[in-house]
Amino acid sequence: MSLKVAVQMDPIEGINIEGDTTFLMMESAQARGHSLFVYTTDTLATLYGMAGVDAAPTAVQLQETTDAERELATLAKAWAAIETGELARLNTALAAANLTPIHPELAPITKQANGDEE
Repeated sequence: MSLKVAVQMDPIEGINIEGDTTFLMMESAQARGHSLFVYTTDTLATLYGMAGVDAAPTAVQLQETTDAERELATLAKAWAAIETGELARLNTALAAANLTPIHPELAPITKQANGDEE
């Protein structure tokens, strides 16, 4: 039985046929006598007359976002403690040693290969 198979993928002209699993799957289907059709996301949208797609995140994506936000809040609290306590003590020690204090709110000064400061 011959099937008509539609495959969504990046434009076929730009893929690496040596390692692209979608392309290998298509070759295998074609060798079995199936008809293949390739479409990209933009051609699918045109087919259905859609200017864009409104999609909701999955439960996994929502959970990952929640976890990342929680971890970021924990790190922000830890940084605030470092900035207000440990950094102040470190800057006092640096000043006593006639060294430049650390100012994390300022952009770092970098030296170019030719010695100019940026």
